[in-house]
Amino acid sequence: MRSKAILILAVALGAMTLVGTANGVTLTWAPHPSAPARDFAGNPLPGTPTFGAPNLANGALMQLWLAVGTIDNPFMVPLAYEATDWHVDDVLLQESNIGHAVFTTNSGTWSTRTLFPTLKEGDIVYVRAYNLPKTDWTAAGLTTRELGIANSQGEIVSNALTAQDPQVAYFDDLKTRPIPEPATLLLLAPGLALWAIRRKK
Repeated sequence: MRSKAILILAVALGAMTLVGTANGVTLTWAPHPSAPARDFAGNPLPGTPTFGAPNLANGALMQLWLAVGTIDNPFMVPLAYEATDWHVDDVLLQESNIGHAVFTTNSGTWSTRTLFPTLKEGDIVYVRAYNLPKTDWTAAGLTTRELGIANSQGEIVSNALTAQDPQVAYFDDLKTRPIPEPATLLLLAPGLALWAIRRKK
């Protein structure tokens, strides 16, 4: 009987050791209420306060991405405005919506908490914000779509994960931007082509 108890204790301690050394981060990703996500005109992105799993029809789409090398910046990339899964090599971790897990307001805020088993200390995560729900993105006209990963100053908003678990990553003052005008894209096309070639090397 005593040897059986010792065996159970050894198994339990082994399991605790495995849990303690496994990768994984329980992450809440959100903005501070005083720095909500806004559209290009400066209006807080719309949404409906809801709980439970994110409902991508209930508010503007928010995506959490893991950076692989350089952050995949959708700014001035026409293809990024066509499909919400556009990326170069970054990894889409989760989608949520404005209003998710928010009690009293839908003014450009959300708060989504998830265990990500593959994340670890030092990983860089960022949010891609859209001005529309995912369910409306395809049906909307190209000129009405806006997205962005930067704040109102044009600075990309990202977070480096720490060893703490759980932890909170704040993505403040995100601002979506419309697709650049065709004339602007034509002027930038040679430079963008050169940039793409360099990234492939």
